[in-house]
Amino acid sequence: MRVVSEIPLILYQFSRDRVKRGDFTAFLSRFGLERLPSGVELDRQMGGLALMVEGYDADPREISDRTKPVMEFFGLPFDPPPRE
Repeated sequence: MRVVSEIPLILYQFSRDRVKRGDFTAFLSRFGLERLPSGVELDRQMGGLALMVEGYDADPREISDRTKPVMEFFGLPFDPPPRE
């Protein structure tokens, strides 16, 4: 049996340069509060947004060192794992 989600999925990719600049302008021009639907339509879309950041794949630093600028960009707390 195949289950298909009825939530429309929106994928949005930020570039490494935009992350470094803290630039949300293109994203907000499409998905800012004034652009979002309301009521039932907004409820239907909840959980359907995936954000990606490109440009860190070839970065030689440890994963936790690459994660910090991305977490800060999204305003999320950064708690690196302990180093062994």
